[in-house]
Amino acid sequence: MKKICKITLLFLFMTLVISTVSQVNAASNFEIETMDFNAVLNENGSMNVTETWRVKINGTTNTLFKTFETDKTKYDNITNVSVAEITNGQSSKFLQSNYWKNHVDTDYFHALNHQGDFEIAWGVNKSSGTHTYNVSYTVNNVINVYSDCAELYWQFIGDNFETPIENVTGTIYLPESVENIDDLRVWGHGQLNGEIQRENTSTVKFNMSPYITGTYLEIRLAILKPEMFYESNKTSNILMLQDIIDEETTWANEANAQRERIKQRENTIFWGSILICSIVAVTFIWLIIKNIKKIKETPKMQPTQELEYYREIPNEDETPSSVAFLYYYGKTNLSMVMPKILSSTILNLALKKYISFEINKNLPKNEEVTIKLEPNKDKDELKSGERIIYQILKEVAKEDNKFNMKEFEKYAKKNNREFLSYLRSVESIAKAEQENEQNFDEKLKKQHDSWINKGNSILTVLVILVFFALGIFETNFIILSIAIIPAIVYILTCYNMSGKANGLTQKGLDEKEQWEGLKKYMEDFSLIKDREVIELVLWEKYLVYATLFGNAEKVLKQLKVVYPEFLNDDYLMGTTYFYLIAHTDFNSSFVNSVNTAMQRAYQSSVSSSSYSSGGGFGGGFSGGGGGRRWRWPAEAVAKTKNREKQRKNEFKKGKCSQNNQNYVYHDVNFGYFAINLNILFEIV
Repeated sequence: MKKICKITLLFLFMTLVISTVSQVNAASNFEIETMDFNAVLNENGSMNVTETWRVKINGTTNTLFKTFETDKTKYDNITNVSVAEITNGQSSKFLQSNYWKNHVDTDYFHALNHQGDFEIAWGVNKSSGTHTYNVSYTVNNVINVYSDCAELYWQFIGDNFETPIENVTGTIYLPESVENIDDLRVWGHGQLNGEIQRENTSTVKFNMSPYITGTYLEIRLAILKPEMFYESNKTSNILMLQDIIDEETTWANEANAQRERIKQRENTIFWGSILICSIVAVTFIWLIIKNIKKIKETPKMQPTQELEYYREIPNEDETPSSVAFLYYYGKTNLSMVMPKILSSTILNLALKKYISFEINKNLPKNEEVTIKLEPNKDKDELKSGERIIYQILKEVAKEDNKFNMKEFEKYAKKNNREFLSYLRSVESIAKAEQENEQNFDEKLKKQHDSWINKGNSILTVLVILVFFALGIFETNFIILSIAIIPAIVYILTCYNMSGKANGLTQKGLDEKEQWEGLKKYMEDFSLIKDREVIELVLWEKYLVYATLFGNAEKVLKQLKVVYPEFLNDDYLMGTTYFYLIAHTDFNSSFVNSVNTAMQRAYQSSVSSSSYSSGGGFGGGFSGGGGGRRWRWPAEAVAKTKNREKQRKNEFKKGKCSQNNQNYVYHDVNFGYFAINLNILFEIV
């Protein structure tokens, strides 16, 4: 139980970390690692731009694009567009198409106006991996020339760009150098993490790392040598430099004030984190000291004597289900071994002469063994757990008082709820029987669970707080460690305390050790030198528990080595079920058949309410939906459209109902979504 809890919490922690790292990429099936701008200003007021994209593609993207807002007050138009892929230093140019396409063909690009914007889009190689593209174009009449300066005011990335970028860099080159570096004024707008610098009297560099979607990156230059753009026809005989400086000063003051607020917030978080973490650390240190005292005062419960082998049956009065509760306690849930409980109980019922077996080897495996209920047997003489299982057998057998495993499976599937209800009762009774035997104490179990839950709860809260502290408040991990380390130590002390007792009493632990010793004895019987040879007939009783422990096949191999009688059919015919086991694969096939029946019963019991209906007939929610438009792979969309066309034709020919025809349209929309489902769920 402790291990399962730890694995669950570790999974939760990893999910939180992965979601944090991946959230910026959740809406994209490609990642832009770097984007570099190389812009050259020309004497005629135009600007030649080359964008270098380094893109990591996952194999489903077939089109990349960028749009430019059309604004005649800022520039005239964009011309001389070219797109090329750079591979090993070699440039491979794409062919230009004059028609707009949602999915651009591979190695083609278009550059034209679409829905009010200018769009450059190109079809990419669908092979997964990192690709590099050069996108070149000329922005005409982008420089404003005034009497006292020339101005470049250009948005390199707009706030409609939907893909994050790990690192953005750029360089702008003037047509010629200014006389003094102070004659070149530069500003950057957008995220506060961006920087812009004058490299020299003719070069400006800027960078932003990372770029976050929904923001923009624009650059403004005021060049106090307007005559270098002597060929420009976009001139105004006015003074603008001071207005530009005043406007930028206002914005700079606002940005600096925001930076100051951020700095103050960071200081508050820093000192607040230290204070909170210190308080938490002191609290946990106090709890640790308190727990350590309890750990020393509370001895760990363990078997009085460790046994390698144990020959006797520890308690013959206990039912197989009750033994299973004790033997598997702390290992697995009792429901997980219910097939073994059923099969071992049936063997035990055969020893008590409540049932018998018949063999017909001419029938299929799941029909060759017939279980026959003996008449005139009073089930009230059985213990509660056996009585319930015997009742199941009676219901399967019905009037004939016999059945095979095929009929057992049919019963379990048809009466799944009642069948599962019986099995849950067996579990509850097994627990109650061990409590009556004073092998199990509910108070000890509650103490164990209390410590486990306390440790798990604190671990869960700790994971969530660390997630928020690191991801949202950006708290320093070293500061967090002030609280994390004592908290982890306290969690470990909780787990330590939980291990002192797990619900079994001293008597229960000793008996559990004996059952485990018996299992080992049965497995290694032929290898034990000083063994006492037991009458073969007594091994039938042992085999009940070997079936329960899951080592019956190993035990049978031991018997064949030690007992020559096991090869004598006349002798085996006088036993309760050795002949059956020796001449069929009854033990393994029966357990497997019971297991299959139970699985089908469990599946049937939940299928009516837990599964989604693709035909719209009700049921659980599906993962579909969403209204965002994405660029899906062309061939997948074509396939979806062909399916739509085919269904429409079937409807016209009367081969499908109006409901199916209506469903076509929903199916097409869902098809667009399903083709690249990984885009919306990339964080998973």
